[in-house]
Amino acid sequence: MFAANNRAILILATVTLATVSLMLVVLLATRTEINLASIKPLGFLLSVQFLLVVYCRLRRLKGLQPIVETIFLFIALNFGLLPISYAGMRFNLPIADGWLSAMDHAIGFHWRPFIVSIDNRPLLAGLLFGAYTSFGPQLFLIPAYFALAGGVNRACAMVSAYAAIVIVSSVISIWFPSEGAFHFYGLHQSDLKNINIHFGVAYLSEFGAVRTQPVFEMGLDRIQGLLTFPSVHVAGAVLCTWAAWGSRYLWAPVALLNMAMAVSTISHGGHFAIDVVAGVFVALACIFLSRLSFQDADAGATRAAEARFWREIFQAKWRSRNASAVPYSAK
Repeated sequence: MFAANNRAILILATVTLATVSLMLVVLLATRTEINLASIKPLGFLLSVQFLLVVYCRLRRLKGLQPIVETIFLFIALNFGLLPISYAGMRFNLPIADGWLSAMDHAIGFHWRPFIVSIDNRPLLAGLLFGAYTSFGPQLFLIPAYFALAGGVNRACAMVSAYAAIVIVSSVISIWFPSEGAFHFYGLHQSDLKNINIHFGVAYLSEFGAVRTQPVFEMGLDRIQGLLTFPSVHVAGAVLCTWAAWGSRYLWAPVALLNMAMAVSTISHGGHFAIDVVAGVFVALACIFLSRLSFQDADAGATRAAEARFWREIFQAKWRSRNASAVPYSAK
């Protein structure tokens, strides 16, 4: 078991190293610089996490080692992915919103009536906003849970697939830069009663700067999601749902949450419907590629490991409870 875990961590470490190396190439090729002051908190966090990795290795804390290492690699990987996600916009190709809107009409989707229908339902609008903001927490908590509960292979497969999703989406986005559906249809916050469009328009100033400045300085304190087609949010929703299928306890609530998140990418993220379709296909392709490297990441093996983990927890608790119930005179 521990050999399989170490193999999974080694593969994820290789993916992380390759991603950070690609980031350095991208920064040079696209004339992008990182504001060093903005990455100090991240550098401190990575340093602390690395010390925890070393400590767990030296003390042979095999129960904590997988989750500590997975979290460290997850953070390092995302540091590499952020500049990559900006790279496609540096090519400054023509805005593709007209084409994306035409594709929506071609598949029978009408964006503005859909937004109005959501906006007329305050409870639904609020629930969808919550689902939209669950993107980051899910990407962190689901692999952390599996790493702790014995599903290290599934955790590493999920994180590796996410890296592939961002890289593939960044390449595709070169030809489909988008200012988003809210901007394209001229819909403002004042036009709506219940939908909060912050995430659908907040990136526009950063979007314009990265496309037009000769040398772009990227600050992690003002990072924004610039990828519209395909939708990384939707790809992440598919990925999280796939990963959660490896848990008896997580899959149902996570599946429901991510169905809502897929809808919210249109209502709150300002995506076109065709972005959603593309995001699904990108996610499925990247999950397939990731599974080729992580042979023990199937749902059955992960659920069995999860069952053992919780059984051991409850058995230890039961033994502790029984031991404390023995009278002192009998000891």
